[in-house]
Amino acid sequence: MNMTQFRTIEKKVCITCVLFSMICAITFSLVKGISSAFFIGIALGTVLMLLNFHLLGIVVSRYFDRSGMGIPVMLYVLRLLIYAAGAVFCFRVGMTCLLAYALGVLGLVAGALLNFGKGGGKDQ
Repeated sequence: MNMTQFRTIEKKVCITCVLFSMICAITFSLVKGISSAFFIGIALGTVLMLLNFHLLGIVVSRYFDRSGMGIPVMLYVLRLLIYAAGAVFCFRVGMTCLLAYALGVLGLVAGALLNFGKGGGKDQ
């Protein structure tokens, strides 16, 4: 898979993730009422997940280009630190925010499964 194919897949997954997060936010609002903590958590989780997915593409392309291991390792650690910082922030806001953050982060899994199923596409 080259970077052009990855960017096409990334676009599809990102759109699905944002839609998934919006559906989760609307559903939560209808069931529990409007909660700013929930909206902060799901927005932060979705944004950080999209950022991390983009960084993952850079890590994988640098690794396979064999342009040294320093940058891919540094970006991998940065990805984990970004997730951890988001989780700590949401934990300080409250458990509702933290659970919404987890939903936002899991949007990547939902986006990938909704777009490609469990077996992937024909050309992946």
